[in-house]
Amino acid sequence: MKIIFYLSLFTFFLFISSCEKDIEGCTDTSAVNFNSDATQNDDSCLFDSDGDGINDSDEVLGCTIEEACNFNINATDSDNDSCEYAATGFDCEGNVTSYSIGMQVEGGIVFYIDETGEHGLIAAMEDLPSMSWGCMGMFISGADGTSIGSGSQNSLDIVSSCSQSPIAASACLAYELDGYADWYLPSIDELVEMYNTIGNAGPQGNIANFEEASQSEYWSSSEFNEDYAWSVQFSNGNSFYDDKEFIYNVRPIRSF
Repeated sequence: MKIIFYLSLFTFFLFISSCEKDIEGCTDTSAVNFNSDATQNDDSCLFDSDGDGINDSDEVLGCTIEEACNFNINATDSDNDSCEYAATGFDCEGNVTSYSIGMQVEGGIVFYIDETGEHGLIAAMEDLPSMSWGCMGMFISGADGTSIGSGSQNSLDIVSSCSQSPIAASACLAYELDGYADWYLPSIDELVEMYNTIGNAGPQGNIANFEEASQSEYWSSSEFNEDYAWSVQFSNGNSFYDDKEFIYNVRPIRSF
């Protein structure tokens, strides 16, 4: 009789044990959601490797430096090696914030900035085909400006009085580059300024690629008289007036 009793009791506990189900949960003790009652791992474990209170699965890697163009306000982990910055004088959208001598912008290279810092002159990065000043034997009224700022009016006066084409002034006025069509032949002082800032005499040397060989003369728009006009020799910076029919280098400029 006792045997039957114990056998029945064993069978009862075996039945009860078989009715108990495994408890699913995270069984990894290093996880932030470790469940000590879990008997079966259900792959729900979450980890916070750097201890910042944000689970690894929710971390966002990105640039966390606010001055960077690709600053990520949502970044939780810094990847500052990926930060990108605007070039000097530009914002992140490519807009000019400040001009400097030698800056390549708006179709050319800056060679003069006025006292406001917001306006100045830009030289094209290339020469036009060499040609004459033109209008030999003709006095051009108004084309005798020599100062910085007079090159544009000189050029307009030349082409309005002289039908010869192409000549240095007309070629510059017809020049177009990068959407800019307001180029002109520089005055003598503008030409000298180019030599002193972005030519051989500039602090960075001849960064605008002016001709430096024996035929390094460049025409200005400044007339000397009916037969001569001013030019600058870019091998040494000397300025002189010469026969208008001579074939010299031509470099357009524009203002900003």
